[in-house]
Amino acid sequence: MKTYDPSEPLIGLHIPKTGGTSLLRVLQEWFPNGQLAQHYRSDGGLPGRHALRAGTCAYGHFNALRGFGVRDYYPHVRQFFCFVREPFDRIVSLWFYSRATRTNGVERPTLDDFPTCGTWLKQTADCEAAHTNEQGMLAHTLGIGSAENGDLLDNKFIFVGTMERFAESIDGLAGILG
Repeated sequence: MKTYDPSEPLIGLHIPKTGGTSLLRVLQEWFPNGQLAQHYRSDGGLPGRHALRAGTCAYGHFNALRGFGVRDYYPHVRQFFCFVREPFDRIVSLWFYSRATRTNGVERPTLDDFPTCGTWLKQTADCEAAHTNEQGMLAHTLGIGSAENGDLLDNKFIFVGTMERFAESIDGLAGILG
């Protein structure tokens, strides 16, 4: 893992269904007074761009496949962190979330043909195997198939936490950030 450098900005990747909303609450306390830039789509549009500098953190849903990835917005930033979740649990959570939001009128193309949970899980696994899974960490960072993916964790990430050990992961990130 890369060593944290407080003289550079930091990006936190909110990977869907990994406890990111809870982490956002913590980050709002850790980065007060405009030091936290939130990177979320609003009203269906693209996220806004922020002037990142030393001591600031941009946190949110980055997705290179949809045109609002890290490199699309902040190509100069070289340090990241994220939280991950056991893959099966995350995908099942995403299934229930997607179905609920679709019922409320949110467009969910992967549910257009009304698949069963089993069919949807298989489709998602097939996308992962084909490296076309838009819900994965690589889509949120550099984009699928990038030549840099092999050394991504070693050279760009200061921390990777897990939802299953959320409290311990928060403590670990706090220790790294000082």
